[in-house]
Amino acid sequence: MPTQYDNLGFGQLNPIEKKLIAPRGRSDADYFGQIFASTLNSIDGESILGNGPFKAICLRQEGPNGVKTSWLDRAVSVTTADTGTNQERVKIKARIPELHAMLPVPLEVGKEGDAQRINYYPTFVARDAGAFTPEPGTLVWVTFGNLENMSDPIYLGPVIEVAIPGVPGGSLEALYASIAGGLGAGGTGPFSYSSSAFGAHASNFGPADEEKFVTAKHRQALKFAIEEWKRFVGEPKKGAWEAISRYIGDPKCGNWKSKVPYLRNQQFEWCGAFLTCPFGAVGLKSVTVQSGLMSTYRIHARAKTTKAIQDKRKAKGKKYILPAGRLLNFKDIAPGDIVLVARGAEGAGITAGKHITMCWATPGQKDPMYEMGYRNGDFEKVNFEKYPEYSIAPTIPPGYIRTVEGNANGIGPKKEAGKFQGVITKLRHAQKQIVHIIRYKAEDFEDWPPPAQASVADTDAIVDEIEGADVSQPSA
Repeated sequence: MPTQYDNLGFGQLNPIEKKLIAPRGRSDADYFGQIFASTLNSIDGESILGNGPFKAICLRQEGPNGVKTSWLDRAVSVTTADTGTNQERVKIKARIPELHAMLPVPLEVGKEGDAQRINYYPTFVARDAGAFTPEPGTLVWVTFGNLENMSDPIYLGPVIEVAIPGVPGGSLEALYASIAGGLGAGGTGPFSYSSSAFGAHASNFGPADEEKFVTAKHRQALKFAIEEWKRFVGEPKKGAWEAISRYIGDPKCGNWKSKVPYLRNQQFEWCGAFLTCPFGAVGLKSVTVQSGLMSTYRIHARAKTTKAIQDKRKAKGKKYILPAGRLLNFKDIAPGDIVLVARGAEGAGITAGKHITMCWATPGQKDPMYEMGYRNGDFEKVNFEKYPEYSIAPTIPPGYIRTVEGNANGIGPKKEAGKFQGVITKLRHAQKQIVHIIRYKAEDFEDWPPPAQASVADTDAIVDEIEGADVSQPSA
């Protein structure tokens, strides 16, 4: 019987562009070599598929024994006695329409699907431990360890974290046209995914480019936050305390005008409002800045939400949660990430945390306070043995991060002030205090994607422009 994949042809997911060099590739002695040779022959002599990563369709999730000799197994075998049992990764069968056009299209996908046909396809092994496990029918990013031979298939992650649904009325051609449009510049189809909207250059921009863009955005937001810390913003009426009203009520920041002016301590929990100005200044979408950043619950709920969670909420008559950001493991934390922490003796086991901070430096990195010339003895009013979170050393100790945060007790830029309450910095312990780490996605920012005519080389220029922006003035 016909399936939703039947009408997907060359160039709809992965653009076919003019080639500049003659093709070279693997021998056609083996089965996949023959498929590769047939694919090259089927593409116009003046065209080339590109160097990936490629958009593919997940056909089936594979178990731990789904592939016997993957690139991961070989890597493990030469570095450890472990055969790979401790290196479990997501494994999937996937179809790249432009590459696998010569293979029979499965009649059904999934574990109960057309196994005989699905087995023809290569098994892609996740590059990263803990990668998102896609459902059959999900659009995914894949690549190959050896692009010339199309060997060592690698799964990179989802394009969109939803499975392709059936289409009423059999309008399969319209569905795939809308997918292609959504993944191209200015796409408006049901699967439009703005972070891949590069028109004919779509296959040149993948997860690595998005991550580079996002990292630059978070680092620039951190620079703005540090500038606010340098202004010595304290609770009323200490230091530049008037800035707190700007964090809360400015239209480019929190925009909670009903909560300003801020005239007394504890009038408003403004730890999230403090970060609205830096993230607003770097182009985070206002709907996220002005509501999503104001509470730990919203930050956490938006970062963890999935289609399955949304479906359950809809069934119960609950409101839709606007997705924003993603949750990270502690090992992946970087300067500029949002860190939700517990307060006092609550511990890190609470659901969403009680306080919003930003990572300034990670374990093993040079302590920025030390680099700026600060030392423990500079803050005479701080007992560093009793409060190790206020200590300063050449490097950040294991298990700790340095944060910059508002509406908290810590140390500011003035040595004579010692510990005070306001915009401060301190060390936070991973196991005892950190509850969640969040990093936004490229599509969460107003200026992603770059123009449709952008090329791969433009990514670095865009990042340079972000990181070179002036942060000497207030971020709102």
